[in-house]
Amino acid sequence: MKKHSIILYLSFTFLVIGIVNASDGWQILSNIESARPSSICTNHIFQSSLTGILYNPAQLSFLKNNSLDFTATKAEGSEQNSGGFIYANSSKTLPFAISYFSFDYGTAELSWIENNTIVSRNVSAQKDSFIGFTLARPLSEYSSCGLNIKYINSNIAETASAYAIAFDAGFTVKNDSSMSLTIACQNIGVTSKFIDKSENLPSAINLGLNYWQPIGEIYLTGNANSSYLFNEQKMTPEITVEAGKWPISFFFNKKLYDNELNTSFGVGICLNNYEISYSFTPSQWLGNTQKISFYYKFGNVIDAREDL
Repeated sequence: MKKHSIILYLSFTFLVIGIVNASDGWQILSNIESARPSSICTNHIFQSSLTGILYNPAQLSFLKNNSLDFTATKAEGSEQNSGGFIYANSSKTLPFAISYFSFDYGTAELSWIENNTIVSRNVSAQKDSFIGFTLARPLSEYSSCGLNIKYINSNIAETASAYAIAFDAGFTVKNDSSMSLTIACQNIGVTSKFIDKSENLPSAINLGLNYWQPIGEIYLTGNANSSYLFNEQKMTPEITVEAGKWPISFFFNKKLYDNELNTSFGVGICLNNYEISYSFTPSQWLGNTQKISFYYKFGNVIDAREDL
């Protein structure tokens, strides 16, 4: 009886997750993002976060300094929180990066009938972990390619777990200074099953266009980005704009496909080799989300924003 009750609980959990996330699972692969939106982190002019390489690994080739990036996320009104880091080496011949992120969705009460008595205990509702390894290679002065290898583990109610292995392949081409085009094939791989049910990876193809425009000592950069999710047969367009004057920047992101968590805005400040960013995403139903990121560049910092 205990086994059947637990299976019923887990089946209900999968149903809720499926309703919220449509037909794709493993949402950790889509939710890893620093305070700065991942779309604008794929620009080739300056680096203010490393999370862009988890969506287009070719971006790693344009990194100018060895870097370390920490991010923490908290959703108000819930126990959900997440955090992680990325370390990147900017070798000119074969740059690489390693990353780790964890997601904790809080606690839940698990109940079952044992010897005609209802037994309950508090368990972790869901915990996800992510480990990534990124390689990139310059193809020329104006283009590069890259590969992500990703391992993800998910545990539901401390009772059932599964894993997935996914790959990304990306390509970036740029002109001399102001514009770049990115394309990436994302989250192609295999998964194991939760009991007798497997979740689809959010496999997609992504296209992005980045633009940078200095205006005196002020800069303006923007990104138009969209993924096509194969399983859901859905487009996910978004736009991001960032403007600033060294050492302060402001950014805004609008997801045109999400009816709830569709708008975020934030601020960043640079202090020598350090950059701290904060963003706020309002939500009426799911709780406001706050993110803070800490980015450190090793060695002598080369940053186009400071040179204006």
